[in-house]
Amino acid sequence: MKPIHGVTIFKGDFREADLESALGGKADVVLSDMMPNVTGVPLVDQARAAEIARAAIELCRKSLKPDGAFLVKWIAPILRNLA
Repeated sequence: MKPIHGVTIFKGDFREADLESALGGKADVVLSDMMPNVTGVPLVDQARAAEIARAAIELCRKSLKPDGAFLVKWIAPILRNLA
């Protein structure tokens, strides 16, 4: 991703970084464009994606300003043959 003036971009596992310290305070916006490695097993992939989304929500609880914005990528699974 190309640099954007006034924007801090983190690449890597945000769960292991001290983001608030790196930002110098709380974030105005958290944009989560993360997805786990796909296994091809829909229920496993959906659970892993949900785990990452929950972790991003926890990050927001700690590091997002009260009036900040949170945007998360979520790909709705297509569940077939589960009847």
